[in-house]
Amino acid sequence: MTLINQCSTFAESSCSLSSVSTLLRACKTIRNLEQVHTIIIQKGLEQDHFLITRFISLCYSLSSNIAYATSVFDRVFQPNIYLWNTQMKGLFE
Repeated sequence: MTLINQCSTFAESSCSLSSVSTLLRACKTIRNLEQVHTIIIQKGLEQDHFLITRFISLCYSLSSNIAYATSVFDRVFQPNIYLWNTQMKGLFE
């Protein structure tokens, strides 16, 4: 099953944090990452620090898209130390 099909399936059904984490691991392009971000928003997982830390890290590693990663980071209420470290590492690399 392609990532796009997986995203559609997860968006239509109830999905867990582990399901979205699995999708994140399958991301190979920034387009894939954007699709998973849509699911994160739809499922209300934007405040999950573990998931967003992984997402931001992937954002930097796949595209060095500082603006996109920063916009995701800015939406997190009270980011923890791991989120801050990920964001700073991405900005300084």
